[in-house]
Amino acid sequence: MLLEDVKELVETDLEETIFDKQLTIYIRSGSAYLKNNSIPVPDFEKEDEEIQSMYKEPDDYHLVLYWLHFHVIRVFDKEISATTLSFIQEEMINTLYQLKIKYSRSVKNEV
Repeated sequence: MLLEDVKELVETDLEETIFDKQLTIYIRSGSAYLKNNSIPVPDFEKEDEEIQSMYKEPDDYHLVLYWLHFHVIRVFDKEISATTLSFIQEEMINTLYQLKIKYSRSVKNEV
């Protein structure tokens, strides 16, 4: 499920729920951004087999997770260095373009 997958990527204890509300807000804002760019993002309640059926290729979900985890880190970590932030920004742009090639040819927003 989406929340658990993102928590695993940001290396948050899966059993710990103290940050779930905050993470959910950040994930939902990132999800809205991707959806505005015509990229499919699963709902929190969807199971893995339902999630995979949303994408043209199995790895596309992993690209969405990759982008969302960088989005969460970018807004969650208040002490992130400028170099790391620049790297994250570049990765988010590259990942967004990879997804847009498959799901949308029009450019609505940029990161």
